[in-house]
Amino acid sequence: MKYSLRIVTLAMSFAVILLVGFGCYKASNELAQNSGEIDKASILSEAKKSGLIMDDQEIQRMAATALTHPKNEKTLEDVSAYKALDWSSWQSGALADVTGGGSFGLAHIHKTSGGFTIAAQMGGLPFPDEHSYYEGWLVRRGDNLSVISTGKALLVEDRFYNVYTTEENLEEYDFYVLTLESDDLNPSPAKHLLEGVIE
Repeated sequence: MKYSLRIVTLAMSFAVILLVGFGCYKASNELAQNSGEIDKASILSEAKKSGLIMDDQEIQRMAATALTHPKNEKTLEDVSAYKALDWSSWQSGALADVTGGGSFGLAHIHKTSGGFTIAAQMGGLPFPDEHSYYEGWLVRRGDNLSVISTGKALLVEDRFYNVYTTEENLEEYDFYVLTLESDDLNPSPAKHLLEGVIE
């Protein structure tokens, strides 16, 4: 009797394991069939419509706008202090890859009574060739569009950093763009790679 009860218990346990296993297998198969590739083009299109990133007309306006040069502006050459900085008191924003690729970034703004600093850190970017470089931009969007170059982004280990300071209050410049530029002496922004709102 005890032997029969043990067999029945084992058989029931085995049946439960089979049913649960089959249910998980079926669910994972359905999930795999229903999920496809992420449609990055649609996501970028929606982001343009909602104003999270620039549309083609705004990109053209940005390229045609004369650059603004704030008082005592400076792009920092030594960005090592910013690698391990505590950003919790800074305004921050994520940067989206507007090419549909896999690069990423964060831009941080710090305002004080004596100045303004933006520090952007970016990864997943290919190393530009010897005739190209990455450049950062601060943008005041809208009817009164204004563009400030924050200078070249510098490679530190596996990330690019762009740190810019000025004595002026640039709180209206809450949009950051990273572009790929050529050594062609053209001061206008070229190919947009990363964009984001800093809040």
